[in-house]
Amino acid sequence: MKEKLKRDPQLFFVLEEASQIIGVVMGSYDGRRGWINHLAVAPEFQGKMIGQRIVEELEERFMQVGCEKVNLLIELSNHNVQGFYEKQGYKRDDLIFMEKWLN
Repeated sequence: MKEKLKRDPQLFFVLEEASQIIGVVMGSYDGRRGWINHLAVAPEFQGKMIGQRIVEELEERFMQVGCEKVNLLIELSNHNVQGFYEKQGYKRDDLIFMEKWLN
């Protein structure tokens, strides 16, 4: 987490209400594409446009660093999140995801 804050501090932020964390996002920018790596809203605040506000703020911050396209990954089983991002204007793109663990 400390390394993330050194690299893209403006793309990692927390939303609070009455000293309670209600939402958080961790974005990153590699110089070509922005990524929404993690976004969470406290269950009792879901459905109150908190997530939408977070996405809009992160997109604005991406534009400020020159980012033109934002990517994100969603697990296939997470249907609620798919619908949420579709409402924010994100579209599905069929790609092959590959990974390699270095440890």
